[in-house]
Amino acid sequence: MKKFKIFFVVLALITSACGGSNDIQEASPDSTTTSSTTTTLAVEPDIGEVVDEAALVIPPILLKPLIGATGVLTDVAEDWEILSAITPLEMGVKIRTGDDATAQMSFEDGS
Repeated sequence: MKKFKIFFVVLALITSACGGSNDIQEASPDSTTTSSTTTTLAVEPDIGEVVDEAALVIPPILLKPLIGATGVLTDVAEDWEILSAITPLEMGVKIRTGDDATAQMSFEDGS
């Protein structure tokens, strides 16, 4: 008899937790309204200004050798030049460091 009471209590809890009522609600048809809007631009959007890259002013980039050997190779040089002091770089210069060497590149304004 005790098992029956436990079973009945558990069944009642499950039924109440699952919303076990016999009430049936009819689904009412919902009406849905959809609208759309189209916007047409009278003028073409501004894509941006075309800039001549050759006219850009690029601040000088400085190369500072820190540890070990740091070298640069320019378009006119045939061999790598080893740097020992802060040197301004030009466009197209190739840079390399030796094994376990480090160098720092920065703009002239410190950034």
